Amino acid sequence: VRLRVALEVASALAYLHHRGVVHKDVKSFNVLLTQDFHAKLCDFGLARLKSTLNTGRLQHAGTPAYMAPELFRQGHYTEKVDVFAFAVLLWELLTLEVPFDGLDALLIRPKVESGAPLHVPSAGCPPDIRQLLHECWSVDGDQRPPMAHVVETLKRCVQQ
Repeated sequence: VRLRVALEVASALAYLHHRGVVHKDVKSFNVLLTQDFHAKLCDFGLARLKSTLNTGRLQHAGTPAYMAPELFRQGHYTEKVDVFAFAVLLWELLTLEVPFDGLDALLIRPKVESGAPLHVPSAGCPPDIRQLLHECWSVDGDQRPPMAHVVETLKRCVQQ
């Protein structure tokens, strides 16, 4: 069920990105589950069109535990911030733990900027998923895979 939920969220993000929308606030609190455990992505308050990224006063708002390195640095960013945040959400689904539980935002930043923000357990985590997490957590947003690749990887894992 957890990988299916992840696949549904990834599919929603791929759909948004294909249509030029960046969610900018991907986190577990913004995923609703139906009675039969289907995922619905919500809270589009920070969402932006790709064409308007890096403009406006709220451009770097978000939840520190899910923020990509470029958002901490207040640098140029793309839809790849959603890819990074999705990987944190995927980690949360796999481990059933709260990311950076109890850490202040100032202590989260160096972990995120190191390129390996959270420990990925080898037990119970398929190698393809571990690899995907590491790719999605790249410090360089340009090196993160597109959500379409994330969707395809998750589809393979769900079918196994």
